[in-house]
Amino acid sequence: MSDQLKHIRLPGPLARALLLLPLGLALTGAWFSVRWYIGDTIAEYVNADNRGLDTARLAANLAPGDPLTHWRLGDIESITLPPEQLGQAIKEYEQAV
Repeated sequence: MSDQLKHIRLPGPLARALLLLPLGLALTGAWFSVRWYIGDTIAEYVNADNRGLDTARLAANLAPGDPLTHWRLGDIESITLPPEQLGQAIKEYEQAV
């Protein structure tokens, strides 16, 4: 049974850093993926009533590269903002495209 055990020896700090690098990359990727997912989900279910503009802005901040969040923010801004501020909605539409 003892011949099945494998011991890993890390001779120096470079080897330890090389082992920790994939872990760091995986955690960073997971962080951005979860933020994107949460922002996308919020944008999908937000409505223009009941603090919709604040919620849509939160979604766009969580997932800044997601076109859906900017498109929904532009939709809600075009509904809730006065006509003088429609330039903000147009900027969100442009960013989505």
